[in-house]
Amino acid sequence: MKDLLEKIFSTDTDEIWETLEILARKSKAKIPKKVGEVVKSIDEIKSFGNPENFIRNAPPSLVNASNISDIANLVSSWAKIVDFQKNLEYIVRFLDSVVLDPADVQLNLLKQTISETFTVIVFSQPHRVEEILTRFENLMQKYIAQYLKFHREHNEKLIAISPSFEILVDKIRIMENLYSIPILQPYCDISEFQDFMDVSRLLIPCEHNPTEDEIRHNFVCPECRKTFLDAEILNYFETAERKISKKFDDCMKALAYNLSDKIIDSETDPVKSLVQAIIVSDLDKIRNIFSDKLLERIRTILED
Repeated sequence: MKDLLEKIFSTDTDEIWETLEILARKSKAKIPKKVGEVVKSIDEIKSFGNPENFIRNAPPSLVNASNISDIANLVSSWAKIVDFQKNLEYIVRFLDSVVLDPADVQLNLLKQTISETFTVIVFSQPHRVEEILTRFENLMQKYIAQYLKFHREHNEKLIAISPSFEILVDKIRIMENLYSIPILQPYCDISEFQDFMDVSRLLIPCEHNPTEDEIRHNFVCPECRKTFLDAEILNYFETAERKISKKFDDCMKALAYNLSDKIIDSETDPVKSLVQAIIVSDLDKIRNIFSDKLLERIRTILED
């Protein structure tokens, strides 16, 4: 018993309690009442000053071999919690902030298991702390490999749609400019596409190739900070592309209709060239010849 008591008397309960409070706060959990009772028992034992004095003077109810053994084992386990405090805080940060691939059921289940057992192990079964650390490292390695693969493949898809994205941005810019002309406002209003403009930055490919160490530290690419949920932007883009292109066609038809009987019959007239490009749906030509100067010319004609 003396060796067990030596272990108890050398325990810094303030350090243990402080560590448990930090982990409870960060994991949004409550320290079980029983834990407080055990810490109180340790302080009561230590109040006798040393093992010899405790054995001589402590009441029989306190000098219980089984009880002393349980407390000593708990103290040893809590010492590991103190040693691994930063690792455990890191796990909490991961569980709170990381989004896994929704399609990976196995990995999501592993994360859920760690999340559900974390507070139980830390506060009530601290002897299992190395078990949760091992499980988490397994999760982390799989997540890093999965995220790097996602980042690479998602980026490749963004690069592939970059030309279409640039065309869409030009369409929005042209409609936005034409909306300043009152007669075209019913046809060139882009307010319904504000959401697309707000998230369009997510369609820009990331120029950074993150490393394993960066993902281990940041959980995501430190430059673009995209998560698996950002993959949805590709589906959103397809829908937005159809709607914006339809709106652009309507805007161009309205523009051509209102200009057709007002343009000058000249081969070099840029407004005539614009109308001809609209008629044959020559998007490249429309994008190339549309300028601030041409916009002012159109405004002058339509507002005359």
